[in-house]
Amino acid sequence: AYFAADSFRVALEGDGIESIGFEEISSEYSMTPSGNLAKAYAGICYFNLGDYEQAVKFLSQYDGDDQYFSISVIGLIGDCYAEMNEPKNAIKFFSKAADSKNDVLAPYYLKKAATLLELEGDKEKALKNYQAIKDSYPMSAEAQEVDKYIARLQ
Repeated sequence: AYFAADSFRVALEGDGIESIGFEEISSEYSMTPSGNLAKAYAGICYFNLGDYEQAVKFLSQYDGDDQYFSISVIGLIGDCYAEMNEPKNAIKFFSKAADSKNDVLAPYYLKKAATLLELEGDKEKALKNYQAIKDSYPMSAEAQEVDKYIARLQ
């Protein structure tokens, strides 16, 4: 309930009365599916609180293999690195998330990586990412505007 209401600190630490937080769940029940999921939610809370190093710590401990949530966790690690002004690490995680070939998430992370690659001056790799969006995900939201990014880099 606290997580849904954007009470990230309480969701992370518990309310001290009747509920424990994701951080304690991830520690006390680390070998269970709930403990594993709590690691991801703790990381999400830390991200929303602006503590990106702690977010990376918890998000990196999450071990999932579904086609949406686990890919989003990988992408969020990239967002953490972007917020910490570590573009090379951010690109690495955005690219890893894009490698999932998920029709919804891959083009999103390809674009995020391409944007940072452009800012880092690697226009060739950025262009490859934009072209991959156009070729592999033509029906995606990201593909609708990708031609202007490709034209800008050619």
